[in-house]
This record gives sequence, C-alpha cells and structure tokens, in this order.
Amino acid sequence: MAIDYGIQVFANYIESKSNPDLTPRDIFLNKIDWFDLGISGLVGGLTGGAGAAYKSGKSLSKLGAVVIKHPKAIKAVEILTTSAVDITGEGWQEVTFKQFGQRFVTGIVTMAGADIISKKVSANNKISDNIFLKTIVFLTTQSILIKY
Repeated sequence: MAIDYGIQVFANYIESKSNPDLTPRDIFLNKIDWFDLGISGLVGGLTGGAGAAYKSGKSLSKLGAVVIKHPKAIKAVEILTTSAVDITGEGWQEVTFKQFGQRFVTGIVTMAGADIISKKVSANNKISDNIFLKTIVFLTTQSILIKY
C-alpha cells in the first residue's frame, strides 16, 4: 500500500513538471487514487494473512484456501478492479475505455515482469520478493504507455 502511494505521488510529481497548476496538495492528496490504495491494502492483508496462517500450519477458511491456491487470479482481479474505478481526493473520476485498457495492460505486464525478475533474482541471490525491482518494472511500463 505504501509502495502504491509512493508511485502515485512520484507520477503526480513528474506530471507537475509539465503542469505548474498542480499544487503540493494535488500531488500528495487530491490526485491520489484512494480506491486503489484501499483495494491494495485489502488484497495485501488477505494474501499476507492467509500465507502466514498457511506457513504456521493453521487450518484455513475456504477464502484462505482460495487465496493460497490462486494468488495470480487474486492479483488479476485486483488489477481489473483498480483499472476500472478511480476515486481520488477530488471524488469519483471518469475512466475511459482507453484508460482502463492502458491501466489493465500496465498492471498485468508489471505483474508478469515482476514475477520473472523475482524468480531470476531469487535463483541468483536468494531474494524472494524484491519490491525495488517491481517498482522499476511498473515505472518502465508506465513510461512506455504514456508515450503511446
């Protein structure tokens, strides 16, 4: 959730360089997609909690079992949902079909790229989840989509 917030603030900051009308309040509050942050926190809590319970040997609820068995599907649903809905500090925002498509593709490419990089890093350095690399993949796909 904090990573998502940081990425949004960074994107707003970059946008403010070409749009001097953006205020610090816009950068840090008004232009933040709070719906995305909420969904990210919810999914993170579900997957993290289910994973911890599974590793500790505790029995899981049906929901916990689904989360453990289908983490990529859970992430895809999160990406689909957050691509379609935009609720910022300025209220409910319209999302065009083009925006939805760009966001969904960015999310899926980020997920796939991060998985590939994480597996390679994990195999070489015993690091199972490198959030820095995931952020780099996300920002790279964002800059590619913004250009087109």
